[in-house]
Amino acid sequence: MKVNHILVPIDFSEYSEQATQYAIFLAEHYGAEITLLHAVVLFHEDISEKAQVEQYQKLAEMKEKEIHEKMVQQHEVVSERGVQVKTEIRRGINAAEVILEYASEAQPDLIVIGTHGRSGLKKWIYGSVAEKVVRSSPIPVLTVHHSLESFSIKKILVPVDFSEQSQQAIKTANDIARDFSATPYFLHVIEHEIHPAYYTAEVVSLFEIDPELKERAKKRLQEFVGVSDESRIMVTEGKAFREILNYIEEEQIDLTVMGARSGSGLEHFLVGSTADRVVRLAPCPVLTVGREEQ
Repeated sequence: MKVNHILVPIDFSEYSEQATQYAIFLAEHYGAEITLLHAVVLFHEDISEKAQVEQYQKLAEMKEKEIHEKMVQQHEVVSERGVQVKTEIRRGINAAEVILEYASEAQPDLIVIGTHGRSGLKKWIYGSVAEKVVRSSPIPVLTVHHSLESFSIKKILVPVDFSEQSQQAIKTANDIARDFSATPYFLHVIEHEIHPAYYTAEVVSLFEIDPELKERAKKRLQEFVGVSDESRIMVTEGKAFREILNYIEEEQIDLTVMGARSGSGLEHFLVGSTADRVVRLAPCPVLTVGREEQ
């Protein structure tokens, strides 16, 4: 995987601090340059009164000075580690759009961004900047959870659904595995629901209905990923995002690499995608690749 330039959006929170530290970890390994980007979000307010205009200008000037000082501090944090770094401050009405526009202009090899890991109604209504960037960026996005305790890449998980995006994720994961002398693991989750006709028979697993299903899926997965080592191949059933999260926890995965499909419309808004949920809830960093241009 070619990583010469890493873009790190920062908002000076603990979430972005963790992302910055992980970006430094990657930059040290790849010899990459880091750009720290802060998006100044502009609010639409009625400031037609002269006194309001003057007050707004004073507040804006104070904010600008505070942001500049914080960016200088963050620059020092990175440069002290021997990593080449530059800072950018851009303005806009939406942080995610600012990040995506700058990424389109600068063309980094990777975006590393912190995620809040929120869930529930607040998360459902408001979403997060990280998830909006993941959904829309044609550039690979690596999300870092704020609770990450150590930085290492020894075990890599690739969830596989046999799509073109999965193929890209497999290639990327294999590249990273070579770069870090890590081991990639491959997981396929069968999500088909059991027909109500089987309820009275107390059948709880598709594998009970079709005993050969698991072996067929496992063979297909081995052929798709080009791996014969069965210890690195897993087929299970259930909700994909839950099974992926369970595997990450049980196997202590250091990095998950996922292919992401473009999603839009009501279905995506209400349900979200497997990648969205894994990005939000995974304890390990998640690298999302294969997003089509929007």
